[in-house]
Amino acid sequence: MMRFQKLNPGHRFFLYALAGVMFLGAGQGQAAQPDVPKPVNVRDFGARGDGKTDDTVAIQAAVKEAHSRRRVPKHLKYGYFTSFAEVFFPSGHYVISETIDINSVNVRGEGYAAIEQTDPAKDILFNNLAWRQKISGLTLLGGNVQINLGNSNLDTGHLTVKDCHFYHSDGAAVQTRVGSNSTFFKVENSVFRECRQAVISHCDQSVIRDCWITSSRKMDHQAVIENRGVMMRVETMLGVPRTTGVDQRWIDNYGVLHLSDCRFGGEGGGFTPVVNFAKFRKQTNGTWILMARW
Repeated sequence: MMRFQKLNPGHRFFLYALAGVMFLGAGQGQAAQPDVPKPVNVRDFGARGDGKTDDTVAIQAAVKEAHSRRRVPKHLKYGYFTSFAEVFFPSGHYVISETIDINSVNVRGEGYAAIEQTDPAKDILFNNLAWRQKISGLTLLGGNVQINLGNSNLDTGHLTVKDCHFYHSDGAAVQTRVGSNSTFFKVENSVFRECRQAVISHCDQSVIRDCWITSSRKMDHQAVIENRGVMMRVETMLGVPRTTGVDQRWIDNYGVLHLSDCRFGGEGGGFTPVVNFAKFRKQTNGTWILMARW
């Protein structure tokens, strides 16, 4: 017989609920079905997406509802499972004036789903506890950092940004912050157009794949991409430089860097593909750069 006296009330409630679901499923001769949170449509919370109305409050309300629908049950033997609800943006031009905190939700856009930040000093999407998260199908316009993710070195972290378009950020289009070490981070099939920087990663493993990047003339004494984590792979990238004659680079490397099938472009004379700032670290078995077919 299972003993509950050492479990807190939340765990006790989960076990009773799980036992009830298992009993019902067994009575019907079928396995119990998982509880899948339903997507949350920002239009259902009053977002207009007309390119004029400030949709900040409506989007924040939708995110709050999606956060409440998350499911993170804890198994006594296997630890936490995760099932986050999705915040869904139908086609439209959504204007915001504050940063949207996307803690414990996934975000997906469909068709022309653009979010414009009217304050150049503020981020668009922010998460201080980014652990396992997917962001896809969005067009992000303006603001400072457009997707700003980070965690406190949480194990088994896995972050994916894919099928997105990034335009004219005043900071990095996408970044993972200092401390997000034990996380796998991917940016896939995306377009970056004149963002001050495209990607900054502090994760142990990063992948940038199948992306088009046009650099920004605002970039000065900076690189389009910064690998400040342990290992980064950049694969099948097409780059077009906007040269200004100041110190501009494509990639600043502080760890281990793999490049393959990358076209850095020579418009205006181009600028330096890679600058290596890496110092020897035992955990990486040294530091090195592999460049193939570029």
